Amino acid sequence: MQLDLTHLQNKLLGLPGVDDKLRVLEEHFFVKTWLQERHFFASFLLKAPTYERYLAYCLIAIDQGWIIERFYGQDAWASVLEVLDAVEGFYASLGGVVGYQKEALSTLQETPSFDSSIYVPPKIDISAYTQDVQNWTFAAINYLPQLAFLYPIGGAADRLHLQDPATGQELPCACLQFNGETLLEKLFLDLEALEYLYYKLYGKTLRTPVALMTSKEKDNAQHIQRILEEKRYFSRPKDSIRLFCQPSTPVVTKEGMWCLKDPNTLLTKPSGHGAIWKQMQQENLFLWLKNQERTKAVVRQINNPVSRFDYSLMAFIGYGMLHDLDFGFASSHRKVGAKEGMNVLMEKPTSSGYRYALSTIEYCDFAKMGIEESFSSQDTHSQFPANTNILFLDLDKVEKAATKTPFPGPIMNFKEYQVFSNGGYQMQKAARLETMMQNISEEIAEDSPQKKTGLDRVFLTYNERYKTISTTKKALCRKKTSFLDTPERCFYDTLRNMQDLLDACAIEHEKLPSFAKYLVENIPFALRYHPALGPLYSVIAQKIRKGSFLPGSSCV
Repeated sequence: MQLDLTHLQNKLLGLPGVDDKLRVLEEHFFVKTWLQERHFFASFLLKAPTYERYLAYCLIAIDQGWIIERFYGQDAWASVLEVLDAVEGFYASLGGVVGYQKEALSTLQETPSFDSSIYVPPKIDISAYTQDVQNWTFAAINYLPQLAFLYPIGGAADRLHLQDPATGQELPCACLQFNGETLLEKLFLDLEALEYLYYKLYGKTLRTPVALMTSKEKDNAQHIQRILEEKRYFSRPKDSIRLFCQPSTPVVTKEGMWCLKDPNTLLTKPSGHGAIWKQMQQENLFLWLKNQERTKAVVRQINNPVSRFDYSLMAFIGYGMLHDLDFGFASSHRKVGAKEGMNVLMEKPTSSGYRYALSTIEYCDFAKMGIEESFSSQDTHSQFPANTNILFLDLDKVEKAATKTPFPGPIMNFKEYQVFSNGGYQMQKAARLETMMQNISEEIAEDSPQKKTGLDRVFLTYNERYKTISTTKKALCRKKTSFLDTPERCFYDTLRNMQDLLDACAIEHEKLPSFAKYLVENIPFALRYHPALGPLYSVIAQKIRKGSFLPGSSCV
């Protein structure tokens, strides 16, 4: 099956139109045999429009003809065609539906080919507010007119189980109310704080362009649009915000069979945040940003609100801007066993020497690639830093890289899904083909004649974890020992950052308890502040000095 799909994929890629591709499929062994054995469906498909027949034959060729038998001639067939059309269009450069399935099956292999050596990446420590870090911090403000922000916010967030209290409908992560605002609102408040600081320093008003990658999952795009309209686009020009939707792709079993969500619907999930580069090309967003004289961009994911505090994000941005770099990762330490990727330095031999790239390996691929997380079994922290999905990039370099590699870092991350099978619902391990946005960095890398050189265009900053990443990915489960990635843990880390601010302002307060005690005790304080105050603690401390917070105090 694998070899046959590879051959078929290559044939289809060499053909210009649907008619030519359809003729190839009509001669394909799977298709001919299937149609000969099912005269009823064969006769109806022959009368179908050419493109519809082509998509149906693609299903047969990839051994998913059961979908036709189940849905053809019913109302649900229209939704199947919608899925197929989206896959055919987005993965056209791979061979459409056939190419998607071939790549999914290839990625399913237990021992993928891996011809690179892996090292711990060099890092720039920004955990202390040194003179260099201060210079990088204010460089971020100075260069803000050249910067754009990209927010991939279309993830499924299935483990969060966020629901509308009135309807019970599952909601996307962007709708989570966190310390007084939705996570989407926090992203814009963070940007407003940067722009206001620029205004105070230079007397000029900025409206930074923002691109939001949404999805159809849980009506994500509609919810994002609703929040934007309700908040009047956060007092920003409507045309400074662009929304674009990533495609959803079929979820498959370990045997490569497509899954059903319910009796009438294929199970699909967003295609991974690596879709951002190809979608930006298709939507002409690179051109949109360049027309506004933006040369660099920062990527932040919506489920990580702690990266906003103090100087951490600004120092990261400023280092990249000041040195006019091509790509950067913001990172921190990583716990062994955590379900998160890690940043690595990859060495790949080439005809002219070596190619070095800072990149990411996801946790689901560690075992397949034979990677040891730590130096010894006693270590609690990984030898490799955590992937945080906070990225710095040169727009021109990434656009060119995306032309060469539109689907960076393909992975199949198997999770438990509720699927409809054999007349009922059951939990089954399945995955969809995803791509990783940060792995576009591998295409930006350049060859070098000597070992451990050629890294002067990329960088990785390293800071305390609670100042860099604490996510809201999953609902709290007290039966489990790990509370990583829960909103409760994220809020605790938010309070740790607020405690640092109170200390910077010399405000007396009760100290935070341990996280275990925090889960059962009242929190000693709560704090939110207007963007005009921040984000820099050193600046806030010039405006607010001394005083005290009594236990249980809150300040909004």
